[in-house]
Amino acid sequence: SHFLICQVFVNAVALWQQLCVAFDLWHCSVEVIRLGLSWLIDWDCEMYDEETDTPPKARTTTLNEELGQIQYIFSDKTGTLTQNVMTFHMCSVGGNCLYGGTPNAPTLTDSLQTMKLDQESKRIDFSSNEYADKNFEFYDQSLLDDCRTNKEVTDFFRLIALCHTVMPEKDGTTKRPLYQAQSPDEGALVSAAANFGIVFTERSPSVVRLNVHGKEESYQVLCILDFDNVRKRMSVVVKGPSPDDRIQLLCKGADNMVFERLAGGQDDKKQKNSRTLEVVWYRRSSNIVSGIKRSD
Repeated sequence: SHFLICQVFVNAVALWQQLCVAFDLWHCSVEVIRLGLSWLIDWDCEMYDEETDTPPKARTTTLNEELGQIQYIFSDKTGTLTQNVMTFHMCSVGGNCLYGGTPNAPTLTDSLQTMKLDQESKRIDFSSNEYADKNFEFYDQSLLDDCRTNKEVTDFFRLIALCHTVMPEKDGTTKRPLYQAQSPDEGALVSAAANFGIVFTERSPSVVRLNVHGKEESYQVLCILDFDNVRKRMSVVVKGPSPDDRIQLLCKGADNMVFERLAGGQDDKKQKNSRTLEVVWYRRSSNIVSGIKRSD
């Protein structure tokens, strides 16, 4: 009887080993199939965008399975299925000057400096910036000049380069990172900041690194408050850069939400920025208002 029990036990172990091996082979076969199907997505010529020279990229081997589970697609009137192109056209820093635009754009008057661009306005040459996007177009040279000499303008682009959820990827052909953004406006803003010399280069769960006019800066990320339909703004709390290491609250979002949270005694600046927004609305462009609060 003991012999029979031992024989049954041996047979059971052998059967279990065979089943485990079979299961492992089945699992490996499924993974190989998933990988092959993801390659078919990467090689699909019909999904290649000639204008931006962007091929499709399956970032997970289960993408086919996830797409197969989609039953409904919801889209607003602008839609993510249509061409939703965001570009950086103009900005106002401190409410004192409106930079940018394209030839024959509307101008501001009164106490704000006017922006006058005509058909002879030259596109800014960013060739000296190794991080610049060759497809980026901007026609107001004064913004590039002030970005190098005006601390307030530099801080504006520094905020843009820090307050976002963009992920940078290394490109083997150029030094410029490839930015993967959840929304086109974030990608456009971060890319614009890079063209003006404030480059977002690296992100980890707790650290964000910038290259500011050739100087490396490292910021510790203390908290991220994502944009949603209730807050209508995004906020990031960072500490740095060294040796200052001040804690800063960076915020960007809808103009009414940011204006409500301005510190006292800034009615004049709020009024100037409101007039700037009128020009943006006149051009039917989307807008974002940003601000910084630093610790004492």
